[in-house]
Amino acid sequence: MLAGRICLNFQLRIVENNFMPLLGLKLASKFAENGCMAKILIIDDNTMICRIWKIQLEKIGHDVVCKNTAEDALEYLKTDIPDLVLSDVMMPGKSGLDMVREIRMDDTTRDIPVIVLSALNSLQTKETAQSLGVCRYIVKSEISLTELGNIVNEVLTNQTA
Repeated sequence: MLAGRICLNFQLRIVENNFMPLLGLKLASKFAENGCMAKILIIDDNTMICRIWKIQLEKIGHDVVCKNTAEDALEYLKTDIPDLVLSDVMMPGKSGLDMVREIRMDDTTRDIPVIVLSALNSLQTKETAQSLGVCRYIVKSEISLTELGNIVNEVLTNQTA
């Protein structure tokens, strides 16, 4: 088991030092130093978007869990606390912003950083998200997968600084 962990740490170092800079990427410092991955919860009712984001974030060294409703995400948060939450706004049932409101009211989850990714480019929605303590509000059509990975790592790094 220890040999496998050492091997994984070595492989992560090779990727981090040699290949990721070529792609303009870097692992979040806390997690890169420990050879560990950040646990990220993604919530989006579009399973294809969840899958694409999951693949991208796993490529840069993170452990990702996807949920397709705010209700499923809140249930997950009762037993597991991620390092970061990425959420859509418009979903059937409870909205992403309603979910963030509930996350902020719970003592065990209130400090989890949240990034909102949405198709909505509305000033009112952005202001509501900011008032709920969202780290970033990102319009889905205005960001590449590489940029998403960099923003995730930046938010994770800022949380550990």
